Amino acid sequence: MEYGRTQDQRTNKNLTALLDKHFNLLQISDTYGTNLFPYIKAVTKDAKIPQKDLVLAAKKFALPQREIVKPKLVICFGKDTFNAIRKALKMMKVDTVEKGINSPFFFNASKVYLQSHPCGRDWPRRGGINQIHADWAKMAEYMYAQP
Repeated sequence: MEYGRTQDQRTNKNLTALLDKHFNLLQISDTYGTNLFPYIKAVTKDAKIPQKDLVLAAKKFALPQREIVKPKLVICFGKDTFNAIRKALKMMKVDTVEKGINSPFFFNASKVYLQSHPCGRDWPRRGGINQIHADWAKMAEYMYAQP
């Protein structure tokens, strides 16, 4: 509880390593992170959240929060999260993670980007850790490119 996350959890270890390698951020605490869905799930933590609930959370929670924080980069972990943000903004959804990674967009002053979830469950479908690093390198290049 001291850190606001479980430090030895695979998701947090993977995210810390990706942030360090691609953005020279040594700690997750050097970022601002939150979940799109701010509520506790009624079932297991890996249970799927209905898309209509994700879109509502995007409209009522995530997008207003983005207005307050004003991040330069918003990383959506997973296609469902990315599509919920897109739908809340009246944009077309993407059909695959690959298409989403290749479809970053601007929302006000933020660059919004899709990445595979750092838990790593779908990394084999993306081609493994080398592809994940290639995806993050592409995002870092996009992030630092002139608008």
